[in-house]
Amino acid sequence: MRNVQMGCRLICFLVMLTLIIGWHNFISPFRLSFQQNHINNWSIFLILVGSLFLILNIASAVGLYLVRKWGFIVTYIAIIFSTIFFSTSYVPFISTFFPVHVRYVALIAINLAVLSYVFYLDVLFRKKSNV
Repeated sequence: MRNVQMGCRLICFLVMLTLIIGWHNFISPFRLSFQQNHINNWSIFLILVGSLFLILNIASAVGLYLVRKWGFIVTYIAIIFSTIFFSTSYVPFISTFFPVHVRYVALIAINLAVLSYVFYLDVLFRKKSNV
């Protein structure tokens, strides 16, 4: 159980680091929507997506820090959501080591590796809690 807890704390640290480094992912949608003269559907969508990024990642970090089943599920959703909508890497700065024309492949590979590690931790957690 100790290995699962340490792995969850590592992923929690990566999620919080992603939130700190990617703070503009949350702020930029609000800036863009409030620069317009009137609120339209696009600005509401931007606000919802930015808020969802923040809420999912905070809930993911809390759930993994406390090592709860719902933390793993929220982390799956947060990683997929952040990869699709914001192209955010959960291992910061590593994608900058790759050339620009293959950077998206590195981003997807890194996030898939993090996602598979979270899945591995989830399987270990479920096995240990059923024993």
